[in-house]
Amino acid sequence: TQDRQGSSSAEGATADSFNTQALNMTTIVSCGITILSLTLLVILLLWMLRENGVNLSDVVLLNIAVWLILAEGLFLGATSRDGKSTPVCLGLSVGLHTSLMFMFSWQCIHCLEVYEKFVQVFLHATINRRIFMALAYIVPILIVAVAASMKPEAYYNNQYCWINSPDVLWGAF
Repeated sequence: TQDRQGSSSAEGATADSFNTQALNMTTIVSCGITILSLTLLVILLLWMLRENGVNLSDVVLLNIAVWLILAEGLFLGATSRDGKSTPVCLGLSVGLHTSLMFMFSWQCIHCLEVYEKFVQVFLHATINRRIFMALAYIVPILIVAVAASMKPEAYYNNQYCWINSPDVLWGAF
């Protein structure tokens, strides 16, 4: 019976290793395809801005795409802690947190723009876009700065470079 238990645990470890490798490969390929697609979108949006002039919709989508590209790239670096020093890991996770917060804030700007186009069209009131665009950068920086300064050790552990504390995670998003 000991041989059977020993061989089954060895088979389980081999299956776990295979599953981890398959998941890592899927993550790398998926993020690579996403980064490539978003890069093409950025090129298209920059061309449209040059040809048609500045349009708020294009600027918002451009910001969302750029911050998603950065988030995907930082995510690839933060998924494993292998050989990364604590400052590098902290930098990756704070950068990932910041880029995700920027992306979320630009998505809020996009929602406000859609609201203005479809709901407020008959009210003849406009939203001050410059204030919201400034807030799209100021608010995420403040949130990440407070979270990172209050508990920097919550941004990494022995396995990966990402927020590992539930109180920081809930408060920071």
